[in-house]
Amino acid sequence: MKLAIFLTGLFILSLTIGCSSSSNPAIPNHPDDEINITSDNLAKSLSDTRGVFGAWNIQVDTESMTAEILPSRNAVAIGDTFDADLSQFLTVSPCSNCLSIARIFFDEYEALNITFRMRHPFSNITARPDLHGFDVRGILIIPSEITDTNVDVMPPSGTAEDASYSLWLTNPDGFTSHYDELVTDERYFIGGADVPGNLNPFLRFFDNYSTPVFDPLAPDGYNVMPVGSSNYDRTAIFRDFDSGILNFYFVADVAYGQSAVYSTRDNPQYYLPAFNRTEAWRVEYWIENNTLDKNLVDSTADVVVQIFDWQHGSTVDPAYPDPAN
Repeated sequence: MKLAIFLTGLFILSLTIGCSSSSNPAIPNHPDDEINITSDNLAKSLSDTRGVFGAWNIQVDTESMTAEILPSRNAVAIGDTFDADLSQFLTVSPCSNCLSIARIFFDEYEALNITFRMRHPFSNITARPDLHGFDVRGILIIPSEITDTNVDVMPPSGTAEDASYSLWLTNPDGFTSHYDELVTDERYFIGGADVPGNLNPFLRFFDNYSTPVFDPLAPDGYNVMPVGSSNYDRTAIFRDFDSGILNFYFVADVAYGQSAVYSTRDNPQYYLPAFNRTEAWRVEYWIENNTLDKNLVDSTADVVVQIFDWQHGSTVDPAYPDPAN
């Protein structure tokens, strides 16, 4: 019997950027940005890169124990802020170093440990209480080693594929097919090469499993990354990779909703389901009553699966959906 459960995370970032008094906040432009919005670009952004919060190429030299983080500085927000990508906020403006590597070392088991450090791109919670983030997820896009014909993966293209993934990362919180082809998108990495595989491991950041009643006026717990947050570290543990240069991509993803417009910025409301996402926040499973025997075709085992939803019991915006806003 084979069991494979691949997780996807939930991350919410509420954004109202710029000083416009309208309900469509402005995007801060980088001097090198060239925004060319076409129907093709918008459709691609919505289907493949919706929710990208940052994208980087990571190169680690295991001989010198040094690393280089190369952000996708050519990325631009395509389409509406709340429906497209936000990668420039962690890689261009206002924060060009919100992702860093705090430490690289080999542990006593000869596994390579890389400690990633992340913080919120906005520092003043008094000025911008409407930009709290939730459920941060860092996806590591690394070459696959294993193909499993018993597990199907449904990428954004909608065509089922055999699962293909890597076990380099020994401590993933789950796997996802989201953003697998982002590295070939010229809007992010000019000349980027395809990385073999369709499932990539991810690590959660700003973990907090407390689940009290959700307050849309003052969210707390819920894996929140508040404005002005201190650094949060997660260590990725690698084994059995090719020696020398370890090269992979790191994508921070985000599901987000608009918590305020300019006139209500000082009193944001983090209502749901406007911030909802179709993916599970956390999934756990284990095997009970295991009497499986390869020589007995009628032997059995019970697989228990738990799906968690911190939004359960949340206060829903009474005006949702509101086509006028």
